[in-house]
Amino acid sequence: MLGFTTKAATAPATTTATGWAAELVQTATLDLIEQLVGKSIYPILRDIGGRFTFGRNGVVSLPSRSSGTSVAGSFVGQSAPIPVRQAAFSSTPLTPKKMAVITTLTREIAEHSTPDIEQVLRQAIQDDTSVAIDTVLMDAGAATTVRPAGLHNGVTPVTAATGGDFTALVKDLKALVAALITSSAGNIRQPVWILNPVQVLSISLTQNGGGDFPFAADLNNGTLLSYPIAASATVPLGTVALVDAADFFTATGDEPRFDVRDQATLHMEDTSPQPIAVAGTPSAVSAPVRSMFQTDRSR
Repeated sequence: MLGFTTKAATAPATTTATGWAAELVQTATLDLIEQLVGKSIYPILRDIGGRFTFGRNGVVSLPSRSSGTSVAGSFVGQSAPIPVRQAAFSSTPLTPKKMAVITTLTREIAEHSTPDIEQVLRQAIQDDTSVAIDTVLMDAGAATTVRPAGLHNGVTPVTAATGGDFTALVKDLKALVAALITSSAGNIRQPVWILNPVQVLSISLTQNGGGDFPFAADLNNGTLLSYPIAASATVPLGTVALVDAADFFTATGDEPRFDVRDQATLHMEDTSPQPIAVAGTPSAVSAPVRSMFQTDRSR
């Protein structure tokens, strides 16, 4: 009997070689990596400004003095007539506005997901909604029955000084402070800067003629010209705003509320959702429509 041995080139088992050990590699799903969502400016202004509660009321009226009138006293002589003056008041009505969103998940993913899909979606809704609130807050849209007015509504932007140097920066800051003083008839109480973190860095690195960084120490303390800063990546680049937070009012109950239901019928549309059906000639039925109960989903 003749014995012999054959030899051939072989490869070691690796985690990537299909058919040779790759199938043995297990997958572990760790906690979700936190999304890098910019800090919202809304809670900063809310905490500095005024807060009220609607309670059972559908409208809250905020009274204010009209700046064109005065009931100031005057020096008068003895036995001389005292001036009689009349004050004028106005009011700003505030009505509740609602933000809402629906997302769906199957029962299977809810029971077996790691991390828990419901908690992941709740956090994602809060993160994305904070960005959506800031987007509306910083625009120039007027108030409607659906949304509040943006901070830039009815505001004439201050033209930036040319040059981009320290002198131009000082001119811009002075112009913004002057504009706020003028619009409030000289009565500013809780001024707050609103700007992008890029602008915070740019201001802190701006040198004067002597090579110093005059604003760096102030910015490190979270202020600019002693006014607090609300910095967020949700603020458009190049935008620097100065608002009086004492005139920024919010209502208690602005915390998010989550409802979970497994019996609902939804028009699966993310831009222009419509009623499920509208009577007419002919009647209109939205599509696509899904039954959460029939498809064993929850929303």
